[in-house]
Amino acid sequence: MGECNKGSNSEWRRSGRTVLLFFVLMTTSTLTSAFLYEGDIWIDGVEEDTDFGSTAVQLNNAVSDRTLRWKNAVVPYKLGKAFASGERKSLIERALKDLMTRTCVRFVSRTDETHFIYFAREAPTGCYSTIARSRIGGGQLINLGVGCDTFGTVQHEVLHALGFYHEQSRTDRDEYVTIIWKNVINGRKNHNFRAERTDNLNMPYDYASIMHYAWNAFAVDHTKPTIVPKNPKTKLGNREVVSALDVEKINRLYDCHVPTATEPSTSGSNSGIEWTDNWAFGCDFPGNDLAYAKIPGELCGGKCAEYEGCTHFTWSKEDGGTCWLKQGIVTKRNAVKVHDKSVVCGVVDTAPSPPTTNAECSQQYTVQAGDIFWNIAMKYGLTLAELTSRNPHIPDPTKVFPGDVVCLGN
Repeated sequence: MGECNKGSNSEWRRSGRTVLLFFVLMTTSTLTSAFLYEGDIWIDGVEEDTDFGSTAVQLNNAVSDRTLRWKNAVVPYKLGKAFASGERKSLIERALKDLMTRTCVRFVSRTDETHFIYFAREAPTGCYSTIARSRIGGGQLINLGVGCDTFGTVQHEVLHALGFYHEQSRTDRDEYVTIIWKNVINGRKNHNFRAERTDNLNMPYDYASIMHYAWNAFAVDHTKPTIVPKNPKTKLGNREVVSALDVEKINRLYDCHVPTATEPSTSGSNSGIEWTDNWAFGCDFPGNDLAYAKIPGELCGGKCAEYEGCTHFTWSKEDGGTCWLKQGIVTKRNAVKVHDKSVVCGVVDTAPSPPTTNAECSQQYTVQAGDIFWNIAMKYGLTLAELTSRNPHIPDPTKVFPGDVVCLGN
């Protein structure tokens, strides 16, 4: 039995047409009594031969009925027993916090709200979520079965709860991808890979969306693709973190008033081009955590280089690690300039002689390959401001090199 009973006092309830999302372990899910649309969307009370394009249950890329949005962009949530403490609780909270730092949507711990989402392991297998806010109220289950408790999975399911469907269901998807029908499993062609009439929020197609199918989804031969992008160099989907366009879609659906970034100035030296947050399209920095930014050129520069016309990248501490692109050429010799709310990457051509430190500094650190001020500060429990103020001999955190001596404090 799961964590909550399915009677009238259940923490979650199934409305007349509740939609549940399965995208991991769905073939072994214990919930198999309803029709699965797109292979991982469970629709209760709908027959398998329903024409979704012409009925009230039409599936849109984003919910077209704005009354199904969460009011005031506030989503109350509750954690079931399996996620009430420890690393699983921390995982969910980090995934929600990341969305809050990038959008106007707010997730608050549920008190007595009628409408709320409920993270639980009601079924031992399967990852699924309701779509948008229920009309009738009650807890809306986000089931995280075995193998589903990952950062990207949580965000994927939460986006369903916010009102989003799969990217490859868009009306215009055939302009961007080709479906290899002969490699699609029998019975999956009609409802898994059919383009629908969608509300795309006037947004471009997002190959990197966390809501996009993988390249070999529902394949007869999993070594061969079922979805091929028109540009063969483009990668499809991710299960790591919401993409930059996913973030923009949330902000548009919920009428978030997010400042529009202006094009950054290209003046200055090549050791640190200044530009504003949220500029251009983005590739996502793996891990969604600046703790992973030990060697930015190796970890992110190569990924940016896959996109034609990319020269530099940046990510913001508030934005949880989003990697932004700008026109030009990218190399793997990158340095990082750290600001209060952002990190700007540039290219350093030559390394100066290591500077000397204050002789009165009793705690010193010798810079290692790949170090940046942010990493050093984080490692020793300092704020960026503290580390900067103790090292006036290093006026530009971009220009720290192996062999430099940094003062940690007295």
